[in-house]
Amino acid sequence: MKGIIPQAQITRGYRAGKALKLVFVSILAVSLDAAACGWAGDGELKYDTLLQAITSGGRPIPQTLDLESIRLPASFGYGMVVDEPGQGIPYLQSTFGRPISQIEDLRAFGIRTVIDLGSGDSFSELKSIDGRSRSLRKFNIPVDPMAPSVTQIENFHDLLLDADNRPLLVVAPSAEILAVTWAAYRLHLGAPLAYAIYEGKSIGLQSEQESVLRDRLQN
Repeated sequence: MKGIIPQAQITRGYRAGKALKLVFVSILAVSLDAAACGWAGDGELKYDTLLQAITSGGRPIPQTLDLESIRLPASFGYGMVVDEPGQGIPYLQSTFGRPISQIEDLRAFGIRTVIDLGSGDSFSELKSIDGRSRSLRKFNIPVDPMAPSVTQIENFHDLLLDADNRPLLVVAPSAEILAVTWAAYRLHLGAPLAYAIYEGKSIGLQSEQESVLRDRLQN
C-alpha cells in the first residue's frame, strides 16, 4: 500500500541515525575537551572548567579595573592599558597574564606608547625609553596629585585619540594620580559625573580629588 514504509527500512533508518548521532556526540566531546585544555606553557593562556582565562601561575587574569589590577610590577607604579578611547583595561589582559619585568617587554605585546603621569623622576625605567626602543613612544604629562589641569586632560585626550599611539600604557607613581586623571578624562568625554567618580573611586580616587572635580563642573 502506498504511504506505508516497510518495517525493515524503518529499522535500518533508525540504526543509521543512531550511529550518526554517536559520531556527532564523539566529535563534540573531543572539541570541548580540546578547548578546555588550552595552553599551559609559561605566559600562555589556559582555561579552567568555566573557561575563565587564568595565568600560567593559576591566578585569574583581571577583567576589571581596581586597586589590585592597576598595580604594576617592579618600580613602574600603577597603570592601565587603553586600546580604545575611553576604555581602560588591566594591563595583564594585554600581556596574556604575564607580568612585565622590563619596559621594552611591552612592545612584544603590542603596546606602542607609554604615557607617564608622574614627574619623570620616579620612573627610572622610563627615562631612557627613547634610547632603548625605537618603536615605543613615551610622553610625559606631570599631573598634580590633586587633579590634572584642563590643558593636561586635553593633551591626554589627544594622545589617546591618535590611533597610531594605541594600544598604550598609562602609568602613574600613585593610584590616586591615575584615578583622578582617568575620572577627569571621562568627564572630558561627557560621562555623567556620578559614573566618572565611580570609575575613579574603583581605582583609588580620594574625596579631596572628587571635590576638585565637582567644583570644576560648577564653575
